Amino acid sequence: MEKLIAAYRRNFEAWRKGETVHVRYGEVSQQCYCPVVKARPARPDDLHCECTRSTHQSIFETALGRPVRVEVVESLRRGGRTCHFVAHVA
Repeated sequence: MEKLIAAYRRNFEAWRKGETVHVRYGEVSQQCYCPVVKARPARPDDLHCECTRSTHQSIFETALGRPVRVEVVESLRRGGRTCHFVAHVA
């Protein structure tokens, strides 16, 4: 788990809090980093954020070898100040 968090820290803020691991794209992000959605307006229920959530879920599941639930805490495209995901690793 520590190696996975260290790898995440190369590109994101990442920290463990109890039975969860937080992955955040900075305290405040200036823009959505995905080139796929730049031409689309943001929406409060933007499905693209589920694609990013699933990407993080796949990373955790591959590293841990078991199912892991990942949730979107906030995202720029849904009106948040940054993109923040939580993986439930216990």
